[in-house]
Amino acid sequence: MRRVPRVTLMTAGLCLAIGTMPMSQDAVSPALDKPLKQFTIGDLFPRIDAGIEQTAQIWKDVSEQVVSAAHQRQSSLKTGVATVKKKADGYKAEAKAAKKSKDFTAQGTAEGKLKTEEVVKGILTRLQTLADRQSAAGDSWRRTALAMENYVKADKEFDAYRSRGIARPEPGDTQDNRLDAAGAQAFKNHAQAYDELGAAFADLGSDLQAMASDRLKFLSALEKGGHIQTAPMPKP
Repeated sequence: MRRVPRVTLMTAGLCLAIGTMPMSQDAVSPALDKPLKQFTIGDLFPRIDAGIEQTAQIWKDVSEQVVSAAHQRQSSLKTGVATVKKKADGYKAEAKAAKKSKDFTAQGTAEGKLKTEEVVKGILTRLQTLADRQSAAGDSWRRTALAMENYVKADKEFDAYRSRGIARPEPGDTQDNRLDAAGAQAFKNHAQAYDELGAAFADLGSDLQAMASDRLKFLSALEKGGHIQTAPMPKP
């Protein structure tokens, strides 16, 4: 799969999230100083043109990478935890046997090795939690991409009604150019798609924040366990 620049993803995400995606020149500065009869639905709700459809495909590709990497890591961690547990059980048995035979040197050696394996197991268990978070974030990322696609579909369907007017027909008019029932439904579908897109971004943001929080907790645990250097390095 193709690699996607982080800047592209972040820019697209931010633009979509705050609703400030670039539009055509006419959409940015529509001529609104005109009689009511000349106003269209498109004047009120111009079509957004920000490459959302392409962004959706990019995000789907990225989400697949994230989920695939998470699943591989989950599998590796599962194997790692099982291996460490097996070693720990062996050292427990060795320590117990050494204690029974009063071989205190062997007992101390086995208990030391057991302690090391328990530390490793604790680290791997925390990494399992992080991998689960990564998988959840990947799933949310994909759902956001699908919400983008749904928005694009709804926007295209609504676009057919943007030329409709908003003024009531005057006596003698032979046509009523206002939104009909189908147009109103397209409007509602468009608004719902926007709402679902916002909800998808909120869920993705929540999953990413949860992952960040767990990473910081892991860092704190490593620090408390003396597994990272926290004091300033001495000058040579």
